[in-house]
Amino acid sequence: MTVSILISAHNEEENIDRCLESIRNQIYQEFEIICVNDGSSDHTLAKLEKWQQIFSSERFVLISNTQNAGLTKSLNIALEKASGKYVARIDADDCWEKGKLEKQVNFMENNPEYGIIGCNHINVYRNNESKKYIKLPETHEIIAEKLFRRNPFAHSCILARTDLIKEAGGYDEKIKYGQDYELWLRCFPKTKFHNLQEFLCSRSVDGGISVKKQNAQMWQSIKTRFKYIKKYKYSWKNYLYLIEPLMVILTPNFIKNLKRKYL
Repeated sequence: MTVSILISAHNEEENIDRCLESIRNQIYQEFEIICVNDGSSDHTLAKLEKWQQIFSSERFVLISNTQNAGLTKSLNIALEKASGKYVARIDADDCWEKGKLEKQVNFMENNPEYGIIGCNHINVYRNNESKKYIKLPETHEIIAEKLFRRNPFAHSCILARTDLIKEAGGYDEKIKYGQDYELWLRCFPKTKFHNLQEFLCSRSVDGGISVKKQNAQMWQSIKTRFKYIKKYKYSWKNYLYLIEPLMVILTPNFIKNLKRKYL
């Protein structure tokens, strides 16, 4: 198989069918699915077992953690089993347009100097089902310029060369949030990045994320960016990108809650 699709699912019985149906409908069919059931307590495992029968056990590798190990650990478990030339990632509550894999594989085959490719995506907010179309920087040069301003990829949108990701050591299991961004920063000096300017993925977004979790995510992002700005000896101007998330963290929680409620 050319592409190994990595999925971690924890209590996703309401979403996993839609996700896997979007994979089954891909124009490009040279793929295997490596799915980790991460200690689910609902009917996720039963649904995954049915999908394994649909795809066949050769194309659908199902691994079941006896306890919830978390996303980062589960992704490394799946990555270890990947045999494809490329790895793709999708969250269990997201879905792809049918041409997603085909267009990304074609790009990578024709541009061997690139190691990771993403695409534009649609955020679908679970609290009110509204949609927001997200455009990401296209070329490697623009991505490099904005590398420490924001994560250049949405995790469910990427296709990467398997050897690049494995040689980088996979995901850092000490990181709970933003493990993908940290991995891209490790890979960056060794390859080139690109985003297709088509909306090929729909991402389910929790608009009701807690302030505590939001702060934890931002704090991890600050630490990750600080580490690699320093490691790669980037211009001091890149540290300025850390000010905005730091100010958000320092804003009192009651002000954040008022903003969410009325703005």
